[in-house]
Amino acid sequence: MNAAYEVVSVPRDAIRQDETLGTKPKFWFRTEDGALFLFKRGRANEDWSEKVAAEVAARVGLPAARIELAEHEGARGTVSRTFLEAGDQMYHGNELLLARDADYPLQARYRVRQHTVEAVFETLAWYAAGLPPGVLPAWPGFDGCDLMVGYLALDALISNTDRHHENWAVVRRGRRAFVAPSYDHAASLGRNETQRRMQERLDGSDPRMTVAAYSARGRSALYRPGSARAIATVEAFHRAAVIRPSAARFWRDRLRRVGSEPLQAIVDRVPEGRICSLHRRFAQAILLCNWERLVTEDVE
Repeated sequence: MNAAYEVVSVPRDAIRQDETLGTKPKFWFRTEDGALFLFKRGRANEDWSEKVAAEVAARVGLPAARIELAEHEGARGTVSRTFLEAGDQMYHGNELLLARDADYPLQARYRVRQHTVEAVFETLAWYAAGLPPGVLPAWPGFDGCDLMVGYLALDALISNTDRHHENWAVVRRGRRAFVAPSYDHAASLGRNETQRRMQERLDGSDPRMTVAAYSARGRSALYRPGSARAIATVEAFHRAAVIRPSAARFWRDRLRRVGSEPLQAIVDRVPEGRICSLHRRFAQAILLCNWERLVTEDVE
């Protein structure tokens, strides 16, 4: 078994700047070398789910915010270094969608029916959003839309239910615009399931209460046109596959080459005391179930 992930201690005297975006207590601070980091104190189990999701993204080859487990004044959380540089401007999805649709509900975060897979891809194409610096194109013309297909594959893999319109963005750096690295994956891997329900699903005696049923029902905060209910994470990927079939094949092949065992091993590295044994088993079962679905189902 590989070594457990390190837990970073945020200094008590860190120079702080509170962050108001989002719903969780968090603040920016600088290290001695001037690097800018965000400490986020999440809800129960959000620290390990955020860390595991980031490591899964890295293993698959997707650009994502780097996450470390952390503590500050006895509080558990995560730290991540900003992926922005001086002069960068980041525009969240709701801002981008509003620029193209004056009636788009900018302030709402959930139950936004206009937040469709199709609208996201049309918007990224309209902005000609490219790849983050350092990300090599898989083929000539591989762009931000193809990368977003990978983000939706990641959501389906980790059962991320929080890809709302502030959880994807475009960064403008000088004359260049690119899709921001993926971020904010804490609502993943069944982190908020109760002990009783996890045990029932792992036992699988009731076909309505299985890991597969849980994974299939996970909602994405994205909609199909005209629908009043958010679609499942796997459907979001399927709809993206219709728009960019070559990218869908690429990310499915990438998942197939990675395999399920290395993904499950990522969960093993969460330190004891940060995750209970049942949550560890449940998260690994989710990864296995979703991996099998993604690499075997016909999505075109």
